[in-house]
Amino acid sequence: MTFCNYNDIYDFCRSQEYEYRYGSVIEVSGSIVPDKRYNAPIIRTKLSDNTSIAIRPSSTTSPAPCSQYDSGDIISDWECYQVWKNNNETLDPPEEVYQEFKIAQINDSYSNVMSKGYAINVGNEQILLPRDQESQTNILNALVQSIVDDTDPTIQDLNGEPITIPRSALQSQVQSYIKSNQELLKNKNQAINSIESLSSSSTTTTEFQITNFANETACPAGYTSDGSGGCNNNLIP
Repeated sequence: MTFCNYNDIYDFCRSQEYEYRYGSVIEVSGSIVPDKRYNAPIIRTKLSDNTSIAIRPSSTTSPAPCSQYDSGDIISDWECYQVWKNNNETLDPPEEVYQEFKIAQINDSYSNVMSKGYAINVGNEQILLPRDQESQTNILNALVQSIVDDTDPTIQDLNGEPITIPRSALQSQVQSYIKSNQELLKNKNQAINSIESLSSSSTTTTEFQITNFANETACPAGYTSDGSGGCNNNLIP
């Protein structure tokens, strides 16, 4: 009833042939912690060759026999992990799991701000402009063409609806619109770069606060932040 030079597979599973780590993280009360919920993945690393696989309760794979003479019951990798877990503590996820989660949070935050558009004042109304690069280019082209033609530009608002606005209103706010978009993208990239540059030896991986970079947008003189990454022109009544 031997298995890989152990008395049986249960002795093998209780051994230190493998290292087990939680394979994912979740956010709880503002902190990033290992995901210990049912069916959350576990990363199993074979210490002899440093190869890793992800296992779950539904996993059907089993430990591979070491020789043709191995005998006894063969249980699943997940059941083997449960045997090991009875006497050992599962380790925190690798640092890259935390990093991927944090980067995904930043990208989601960035997308959320982008989806709200950028508000410009036209008379007593506010119009929301889309923030994506293609829309920004189209707005700039429309403004340039309106100057050439001496007309008011027709642009698309956040909902994709065409709207004609006074050229002076767009011209007076277009620089803050561009600057806001640039700052938003720059801050996102800086936040991601700072995470990618962190090492496990210099950061606590169980807690992480993501800066609300959308509110850090610098507005030029005569403008104030609207609190969502945009700048409003104080000079327009």
